[in-house]
Amino acid sequence: MDQYAEQLLKANPTLKQKLLLVGSIAFTVVGVFLMIFVSGSMGLTLIIIGAMLIGLTINRLNTEYEYVFTNTDCDIARIINKSSRKDVYSFTDGDVLRILPYSSEKFQNELQVNTNMAIKDFTSGNRDREKAWFAFLISASDATTAVILELNEKTYNHIKKCYKAKYEE
Repeated sequence: MDQYAEQLLKANPTLKQKLLLVGSIAFTVVGVFLMIFVSGSMGLTLIIIGAMLIGLTINRLNTEYEYVFTNTDCDIARIINKSSRKDVYSFTDGDVLRILPYSSEKFQNELQVNTNMAIKDFTSGNRDREKAWFAFLISASDATTAVILELNEKTYNHIKKCYKAKYEE
């Protein structure tokens, strides 16, 4: 019988996303200024481009992550604006080296030992929930990748049960 756990997690907007929104608004304001004081057609073009950038950026601010655990397989998807779903990462038990709490000394030691470790963050970004973050150390090609997930109680219990040998507190 398959063990199954699924979780949907709303992500907070990143600094990069916020800066892109501010930049898009500034671009539009410059377009208005140019349209009024310099050249109407050039300003109108900048306003149209700025408005499109604002629309795209606002849609990207509403991001969710979906974790689907089936036995020891994990599929992670990014859902943007509740309409666009894209698979972003997958791993199996054979890929997982260790599972460590993100804020643990063991994980910090791993980061010091593997200075070139890639980090894939699929959390809400809310530092107040950092105790629910776990680092899945994944063996990928010649390097190790740390996949950071924010687990709720159901997915946490699934991890403890299905990844017994690899889960460390």
